[in-house]
Amino acid sequence: MKPLHQLLVAGIISSFVSIHQQDLLAANSAIVSQPKENRTRQTDYAFLGSNDIINQIEQYENGISCFPSNKDDRYQNWINRGIHLQRLEKYQESIACFDLALTLKPDLEQAWYRRGLALSHLQRYQEAFLAYKQALALNGEDDKIWYNQGNVLKQLGKYKQALAAYDRAIVLNPESHLAWYHRGKALEKLGKYEMAIAAYRQALDISPDYYLAWYEQGYLFNKLKQPEKALLAYQQIVLIEPDQYVAWYNQGNILLSLARYQEAIAAYDRAIAINPDYYRAWNNRGAALEELDQTKEALNSYNQALQINPDYHTALNNRRRLLLELSKNRDAKFRVRAKVYSLDSRTYSYSQDCLTGSQPTSSSSLNQSSISRRAVSMASEP
Repeated sequence: MKPLHQLLVAGIISSFVSIHQQDLLAANSAIVSQPKENRTRQTDYAFLGSNDIINQIEQYENGISCFPSNKDDRYQNWINRGIHLQRLEKYQESIACFDLALTLKPDLEQAWYRRGLALSHLQRYQEAFLAYKQALALNGEDDKIWYNQGNVLKQLGKYKQALAAYDRAIVLNPESHLAWYHRGKALEKLGKYEMAIAAYRQALDISPDYYLAWYEQGYLFNKLKQPEKALLAYQQIVLIEPDQYVAWYNQGNILLSLARYQEAIAAYDRAIAINPDYYRAWNNRGAALEELDQTKEALNSYNQALQINPDYHTALNNRRRLLLELSKNRDAKFRVRAKVYSLDSRTYSYSQDCLTGSQPTSSSSLNQSSISRRAVSMASEP
C-alpha cells in the first residue's frame, strides 16, 4: 500500500489532469474545426496552447514519483508544487499542497504566506488575513507579507489597520511603489485626500510609469475642485498608455466642466476610437455638442449611446429632453411667422421670451448644473 502523502498527491494530480484534459479537448476542437486554409492567429494559439497543456499533464502524471521519502525534502517539495499550481491559477489545489507542507512542518513561513496569497485570489480575505498573521509571527521583517496583509485588511474594510500594515511595509522597503500606492488608497477611503495624493506622488517618484497612481491623483484633484491638476494627471496617463480610453474620457469630462467644448469633444472622440462601445463617452460627447449648439450632432451621439445600451437612462433623458426642446423651438418659430404674416389688422409686440427657445446659450451664462445632469460623472481607474 502507498504511503498517505503519495495517495494525496495522486488525488491532486488526478484532479489537475482531468481539468487540463478538458482544456486540451477544447483546444483540439478549435484546431480541427477550421480548414487549413482558413486558420487564423487564434487557431495557431490554440495549437500552441494544446502543446503546453500536454506538457503540463505529462509533468503532473510523473509527479507521484518525484516525492522522496525524506520528511524535510517532502515539505519543500509540497511548497514548490503549490507555487507551481498558483502560477497556473489553481489556487484551491495549491492550498492543499501548502496545508500538507504545514502538516509536516507547522512553522513554515513561506507556506503560510503562499497560503494567504492563494486565499486572497479566491477572495477568502478573512482566512488570508489569518494566514498572513501566522507568517508574520514567524517573520515580521518581510515587507511583502506586511504589504499583502494590508491588501486583505483593505478588502475587509479595515482601513486604519491596512494603513498601519502598509506603513510597516514601507519602513522595511521604502522603494515599494505598490505599498505607497495602496497606502494612498487606504488614506482615500479614510477621507484623507491630501495625504493620499502625497502617497500617490511617492509611488510615482519611485515608478513614474505606474499609471494607476496617475488615475487616483486625477480623481482626487477633481474631487478637490482642482480641475487643471486633474487634467494634467489624465494627460500623463495617455503619454504612458495611449490606449487608456478611460483617461481620454476623464479628460473630456474635465474639459467639459471648464467650458473647453471643442477639446472635450476631441478627447471623447479619442476614447470612442479606442472603445467604440463606450456609451458614456458617446453621451458626454452629446452634452459637449449641445453646448456648441450642434443639436443634430448631439442627438446623433445620444442615439449612438442608446444603440449600445438601450437602458442607459442618462442618454434616454438627454435624448427625450433635446427632442422636446427642438419641438418647442419649431413651434415658437412657427408662431412668430404666423403672427408676422397675419391678416389681422391689430399690431403685435413680441417679447424676448417668445424667441428664447431659438437663442444660442452664451458661454458666459453657462449653467454648470445643466451640464452635470447631461454628462455622467468621472470614472476612476480602469
